[in-house]
Amino acid sequence: MATLGVTYFLDGFGQTLWGSDIYTLDVGMPKEPKILLEDVFEGGILVGMEDVIAALIAAALVGVLALFFQKTGTGRALRAVADDHQAAQSIGIPLGRIWVIVWSVAGIVALVAGVIWGSKLGVQFSLQLIALKALPVVILGGFTSIPGAIVGGLIIGLGEKTGQYKTTYEADQQLFPILQDRVFVIAVIAVAFAVVPLVASEYLLRAILVPFLILALAAIGLNVLVGYCGQVSLGTGGFMAVGAYAAYNLAVRVPDLNLLVVFVLAGLAATVVGVLFGLPSLRIKGFYLAVATLAAQFFLDWAFARIKWFTHDSSSGSVSAPPLAIFGWLVDTPVDKYLLVLGFVCVFALAARNLVRGAIGRSWMAMRDMDVAAEVIGIRPLYAKVTAFAVSSFFVGLAGALWAFVYLGAWEPLAFDVNRSFQLLFMVIIGGLGSILGSFLGAAFIVILPLALNQLPGWLGIPMSTALISHIEFMLFGSLIVFFLVVEPHGLARLWAVGKEKLRLWPFPH
Repeated sequence: MATLGVTYFLDGFGQTLWGSDIYTLDVGMPKEPKILLEDVFEGGILVGMEDVIAALIAAALVGVLALFFQKTGTGRALRAVADDHQAAQSIGIPLGRIWVIVWSVAGIVALVAGVIWGSKLGVQFSLQLIALKALPVVILGGFTSIPGAIVGGLIIGLGEKTGQYKTTYEADQQLFPILQDRVFVIAVIAVAFAVVPLVASEYLLRAILVPFLILALAAIGLNVLVGYCGQVSLGTGGFMAVGAYAAYNLAVRVPDLNLLVVFVLAGLAATVVGVLFGLPSLRIKGFYLAVATLAAQFFLDWAFARIKWFTHDSSSGSVSAPPLAIFGWLVDTPVDKYLLVLGFVCVFALAARNLVRGAIGRSWMAMRDMDVAAEVIGIRPLYAKVTAFAVSSFFVGLAGALWAFVYLGAWEPLAFDVNRSFQLLFMVIIGGLGSILGSFLGAAFIVILPLALNQLPGWLGIPMSTALISHIEFMLFGSLIVFFLVVEPHGLARLWAVGKEKLRLWPFPH
């Protein structure tokens, strides 16, 4: 800390005497670049001779310092003082003389480095900021290791040249600002569209991938409401039912309507119903809002079971989806259904990502964190809460239509009962509240866990009834919900983020 104070004093004192202009320094080093290794590489390698000479001087200094610290008595005394100055003093090493030598050597090395740097870029007082880079270099390489200092310097230099810097607002506001994330997302989408349809079995497509994608879309919708806006909802299954029955009635009563239009209109129908049931959120919140949305769930269950118009006067209450066709493309194979659902999920997941990053998403999060403070700074509670219910209901209604038409094919109101609402809530909690990625992770977990539990007794050779496996599934879900709420409220998404951060810092975890 004292050296930082000296640095600032010398900075101010020097600029007072000589000003803040940049001065040229010519020490006789050649500045013209030369082409080397023309016989080895076509066109050769263009290098600056000034850089080559600087590297040679640095290598010579490193060699001299290494010999000084390793082979001379004074160097060994310096290392002893660095390890434990009290023990060094007790065996007769004079600390005063050692401190003078240390500062003298450091000053000489700094002088040489400053002359080389000033010759290359000009003499300026901002060189003090360059000197601060020595701190991360010695931390990375090791305080008592000269080879480590070389490695640390290479790491810092490569990091500066290859780091991802943002110099414009457009770069800072990118959907995926980190290059690795962009590459990863593009790779996943490419594999999902090009590779999975070729290698996945019919069982994998029907039983795992299609339900996973549809439930992930519904979880994104619920996460918008619960995770981003903080409005608790226990009626998500009912809003899925609205989308399913709206799509069914549109397809049956207007048979010439394009299937894409049917799905979009089904989402809009769920939006209207969601807004109507979301209006009480202006007056109530927390437990009372949860009860209100639960009442919506029971009301919608009753309506679709009792009002025959919704089921087109079906005597059994069960309805079947008409054949799926889009612009002449008959969607009847598992691969076709998978690609249709994947297309919807990609489009609306990216739309949700953009929404939560924009002004409307920030208003949702402000209402979630502290609604009174949000209102004080000008955010309208009516607009924020109603738009959250509208967007959430649209996503959930669209997922309901896909669930009924693409996955089930035939269904009854029990397919969207309160258990479906709880299942989606479990996905959001386990995956991560306020995270689009968490919606996918939670959906994958909920879809794969029952399948894994059914196969686990066979793998382990333990006889277990189907009923017992079902009971264990409920026990696991309950335990995991309590675990994530207490230990990691941000769910699997947070664990994923922590893992990525550790990999980015490896092998320097501290």
